[in-house]
Amino acid sequence: METQRKPSPSLIFPLSKIVCYIYFTRIIAFLLKLAVPFQWKWLYQLLDETATLVFFVLTGYKFRPASDNPYLQLSQEEDDLEMESV
Repeated sequence: METQRKPSPSLIFPLSKIVCYIYFTRIIAFLLKLAVPFQWKWLYQLLDETATLVFFVLTGYKFRPASDNPYLQLSQEEDDLEMESV
């Protein structure tokens, strides 16, 4: 019999943020749009745009480049400098 593996917490957290974003922008904000009077209709757009901004800021913060990333470090060897000059 196969044993079921549990998903790691590092995979669950980003997924939960995406689900919360979808629920808020598509369901809760839409219900708010239906419930408020006409002069408060702009509140739907404000909440939708604010939720989008927060989502993208958190996503950018989560996937920012690490300071010790080996792909972003420049080579300090002299061989590389000689090859570039040729």
